[in-house]
Amino acid sequence: RRDRGGGGGGRRDRGGGKGGRGTGGGGARQGREPAADTRSATPLGGDLPPAAASDLIPPLRKDFGRAGRKIPLFVNHFELKFPSEVWFHYDMIITPEPRDQVAKAVYQRVIPAMVDHYRAVPSVFNKIPLFHDFRRNMITRRKLPNDSISLEVQYIDKDEKTETCKVNVTLATPIDMTELLRFVGQRSPGSSPDAPVPQLRDTPHNLIVTLDMLLRYFPSFTYTAIGRNRLFPEQRHPHGIGNGLEVWSGLFQSVRYNWKPIVNLDVSFGAFYKEQPVVNFLRDCSRDVRLEQRLTDRDWHNFERKIRGVRIWFDYLKGKRSKRVDSISQEGAAQKTFTLEEEGKAPRTVSVAQYFREKYNINLRYPNLPCLLFGPRKTAIPLEMCTVCKGQHCSPQKVGDQQTADLIRYAAKPATQRMTEIQGLARELAKDEGGIMKSFGVSVSTEMAKVHGRVLDAPQLCYGRDVKEVPRHGAWNFKDRYLFNSSGLQRWSMLNTSRLDRGTFMRFMQDFQRLAVRQGMNMTDRPVESFDLSAFGGGRGDSGGGGRGGRGGRGGGGNFGGRGGQVVRNIETAMRELAKTNPQMIFIACPMKKDPLNKQIYAEVKRVGDVLLKIPTQCVDMKNMDNPRGCSPQTLGNILLKVNVKLGGTNCVIHKSTAGDIMKRPSMMYIGADVTHGTASQGGNKFPSVAAVVGSLDRPATKFATTIRLQPREIGADPSDKQRGKQVQEMIIGLDNLVFNLFEAFYMTREKTLPENIIFFRDGVSEGQFKHVLGKELLAIREACRMAGRKVGKEYRPSITLVVVQKRHHTRIFAANPADRVGKSENIPAGTVVDHSITHPFENEFFLCSHAGIQGTSKPAKYYVLHDDAEFSADQLQCLVYNLCHTYARCPRSVSIPSPVYYAHLAAFRARSYVERYLDMNPHNINIPKMAEALEIDTQYRRQLFYA
Repeated sequence: RRDRGGGGGGRRDRGGGKGGRGTGGGGARQGREPAADTRSATPLGGDLPPAAASDLIPPLRKDFGRAGRKIPLFVNHFELKFPSEVWFHYDMIITPEPRDQVAKAVYQRVIPAMVDHYRAVPSVFNKIPLFHDFRRNMITRRKLPNDSISLEVQYIDKDEKTETCKVNVTLATPIDMTELLRFVGQRSPGSSPDAPVPQLRDTPHNLIVTLDMLLRYFPSFTYTAIGRNRLFPEQRHPHGIGNGLEVWSGLFQSVRYNWKPIVNLDVSFGAFYKEQPVVNFLRDCSRDVRLEQRLTDRDWHNFERKIRGVRIWFDYLKGKRSKRVDSISQEGAAQKTFTLEEEGKAPRTVSVAQYFREKYNINLRYPNLPCLLFGPRKTAIPLEMCTVCKGQHCSPQKVGDQQTADLIRYAAKPATQRMTEIQGLARELAKDEGGIMKSFGVSVSTEMAKVHGRVLDAPQLCYGRDVKEVPRHGAWNFKDRYLFNSSGLQRWSMLNTSRLDRGTFMRFMQDFQRLAVRQGMNMTDRPVESFDLSAFGGGRGDSGGGGRGGRGGRGGGGNFGGRGGQVVRNIETAMRELAKTNPQMIFIACPMKKDPLNKQIYAEVKRVGDVLLKIPTQCVDMKNMDNPRGCSPQTLGNILLKVNVKLGGTNCVIHKSTAGDIMKRPSMMYIGADVTHGTASQGGNKFPSVAAVVGSLDRPATKFATTIRLQPREIGADPSDKQRGKQVQEMIIGLDNLVFNLFEAFYMTREKTLPENIIFFRDGVSEGQFKHVLGKELLAIREACRMAGRKVGKEYRPSITLVVVQKRHHTRIFAANPADRVGKSENIPAGTVVDHSITHPFENEFFLCSHAGIQGTSKPAKYYVLHDDAEFSADQLQCLVYNLCHTYARCPRSVSIPSPVYYAHLAAFRARSYVERYLDMNPHNINIPKMAEALEIDTQYRRQLFYA
């Protein structure tokens, strides 16, 4: 199954983030199972037998769900109509072929110039309606007079010079548009008794791409395009978010299909660089910078990371020329020197500041600021001679945490407001400025799709002392409720890594202890030991990085530089000292979240506690402790929920009366799997990805075992992988061993039995990767079953259900009746499910919004059943998914995806915090063996929610 077109919870304890790249390895230690043991893992695409053809095809929809009350809904899908006719696809190739580095820019200048010049020429385009993608593809409504023709084209290059080239236009293939209509007109016999078995199973992907290209053709002339589907008009009053960035609002549009061809329209927001002098950009990035002086190490590293890759104008040149920044100089413009060679003169050494004074009669105001470096020759240009170009999108990886939070707050629109804005976008699209859609007989409806969904009943939750609680609007009351199963906390310790005084820390712990006792946890009121890092000589100090010896200094990161790094280095010693008293848990007072030291302390605390000492830890932000009125009961309650499950307790369970058919079965295992990747700032392509797989160990799905491993970030980085290239590796390598480890944990926990039914929730894959999941990962799960069978000495063939969970989509669902809207944001109720009309025409797919939207518009999760040995009904599976969204242990709310998937997210992010300490900014100096070793977690410790 290929792509259908289109693009693409609860809070963490603290810290976390995305993972990275590279290969994993490392052997087992005594008493531990290797989390990244590549020696015994079956590589992806390696020795597993090939998949049967039937395994590569998702099952047909069996039926539709009926549970729940009906609710009328609007969906941001707009019907797309087009004629049943044949269009024609032509390839366009420029000769001589431009270099790869500039090919895209050259095509964007040449192809429009060619079309404008030859559009009315009878022997060429003959006024036939056409559009193109500004690259190598052109679509015409009728066949051109010539199947192949070579055209001479004059165009204006980036230096505003007239250039000439040739373009060869060749007929590639006809495109039968009726094929898409035939595909979406099919239905499964299970959902429509009179329907024949669908014969067309492969999506006509080329037709989706063609229609997408048509709809974005005219906007591409005036809008800034980001990716395939996001378009941003020029902004009149953009919203600044700091660090030289501003929020632009635009639109997302994507041609897709469900039961008919549609256009998925949504508002879109992105971070863009603000057009301003680079000196002002520096001020935005480092507010305390002194422009008359050299940058401090910390400011230099911060600025270098943020300006790298940004396109800038050269202010001192006539005509605007732009280039991307490669780096910045170590020295200021007055100290940066080069050899100047002038005709008729002897070479001489001059500074950059001196050169600009002599050449352009410009005296620099800030000669001590570094220069921007460009190109392979590292051409140096003073900061004050440059301006950041307008309309540059900033990748999410380079947007800071605070800026991301500001962007999310700005983009969070109430559901009714978002619906109004989307309808406005539909009216603008239907206007068809330029007339390109009309010339092809294409039209887009201005009315949102109207469907009937259902609101599922929330499950009944059971707390201690047989107290029952029914969630309302995705939330329930935890106050004064007894924990279902308390672990008890008799021995605990305190570690202060912040400026907090001991008395304030102790008062917070006493408040927490009183609440814990009141809600059923047997906890002593005094620590067995406490430690204050300020007494260890670390202090708080500057968390800035090391010196400027190349790009290696990562402030407090892999090298733990500066006084702040001293605090981080002392954490292991302090925690080992605390461990001598055998505490069940260590509570850590951390600096406030906005402090740069916060993430470093969090990562080191978790590494030492989880990997080295096998002692659960609970980090608390000092702002929650340092409150004259005391910490809020809600915050204390949320901390109690985390502490209890980290110690092996159970907060609450779903009552048997509402557990549903699947959860009542005695031998089920729910598995969640995810892969998280690193960013450019985390060592580039060499930093490994982290794969995490978790599996339930008990019937109520409250206890989980976890397996983690490193794997190459890109396809082709592993020698056993036959696919080569730079595509991100989303498949989990060695999944058979990871799942086998979960089977072992289940076997040891459940009286030496293995699960009879397995439901595997897979996150992080797109529709274009479904066949890879079926052809590789399903086989890996079956191989894990064979391995488990050999281990216990009998055949083991459980039923396997494989469900993909997707959150990266732009489908939004709105309540049609005001009475059905919930909360200030007027979102759809928690439990709203839709499994028809806006789903796949004949395969098993549904949307479920399982959480209550507090801020902005709720986004439903999309579920796609790729394989189902158990042949669950729609009601059974939808009820199970909704119930699992209520078993998330860290808050008294239902979450947006099932808890096994959420836990896989958390485990992967936690693993990232273990390995980041080995990351150096130099991508050639990433210590993969040390990273793999950092993921070796004790077997018993992995059988509790240590990352909660």
